[in-house]
Amino acid sequence: MGPSADLNGDGLRRLRRAAELADRVTKAKESLALALRNFDDALPQLSVMRNVGEHIDDYAVDSSKRRHKQVGRGALQVGSWDGTTYQWLGESLNIDIAHEAAYALFAAVSAAAKMWRGGVYVGQQNLPDEQR
Repeated sequence: MGPSADLNGDGLRRLRRAAELADRVTKAKESLALALRNFDDALPQLSVMRNVGEHIDDYAVDSSKRRHKQVGRGALQVGSWDGTTYQWLGESLNIDIAHEAAYALFAAVSAAAKMWRGGVYVGQQNLPDEQR
């Protein structure tokens, strides 16, 4: 599948899912909600690319089960990669932007995790000053 297997969102979506789970913890909610919004704002195309890639069998036959009805089977056939940007389904995913967004989200999840020790909230005392 080339770069599409990763760029369709496998790793990025897993990172986002980890942040969503951490966001359910009351003490981490505020910082992670902002980090998730920033991630989604930086990569709005990720949801469509991941969903189509994950459920490509439905899209290949124009099934009524498709979440993104505007994506028909003809759109699946053409994608391009120029070494920096992956284009598919009329969307573009720049890996430099994806890297920056993923790094920022990972940093937020890591900072939230450091506020807990053995399942007990220990607060922000373990965070560097710039993350408090």
